[in-house]
Amino acid sequence: MCDQVPEVEVFQSIPWCQSFLQDPNYEIESTSSRIYKHNTREDALLAETLKTDDTIKGWVSLYRRPTESQPLKDEVRALLSLSPGLNGYPRVCHGGIVATILDEVLSILVSVCRRAQGRHGDNVTAYLNITYVKPVPTPGVLLVKGKIHKIERRKNFANAEIVNEQGVVLAKAEGLFVSVQREKL
Repeated sequence: MCDQVPEVEVFQSIPWCQSFLQDPNYEIESTSSRIYKHNTREDALLAETLKTDDTIKGWVSLYRRPTESQPLKDEVRALLSLSPGLNGYPRVCHGGIVATILDEVLSILVSVCRRAQGRHGDNVTAYLNITYVKPVPTPGVLLVKGKIHKIERRKNFANAEIVNEQGVVLAKAEGLFVSVQREKL
């Protein structure tokens, strides 16, 4: 599956990324918002504007495989390769981009989890609280870890953190994502 997912080649030669790519408890999937939808221009921000060698060169999502004891697809690890075109300060990613990354990783996780449950529809961010712990460096390869902690009907409570190669937390978020029908957007 690894070779069939676009952008995975960005991470295959990086030693610390290999352990994530080869973890049998996770399956690699294309990041849905990195696929441009021509008819509606949906996902243009991440599939076009922020999908360049000077912005976000690579983005690969790995979802925890459901098990009997944990049947939901409720956890993700995403590898991202950030470039200087995202700078807010020299060698530091703009805080708005950091927030966008955390929001997108969690929103996609909620969608993937719902699809795995046989539920359809979209979700919107109702609440997102970001804590900026340390500067997010550019250029650099980072890991975003996300998890859904509670689901109450249409409400999905989740959190995420961006960490560097050493596992140091650079930014974190907690949020509420509400499932909606596309017609209501």
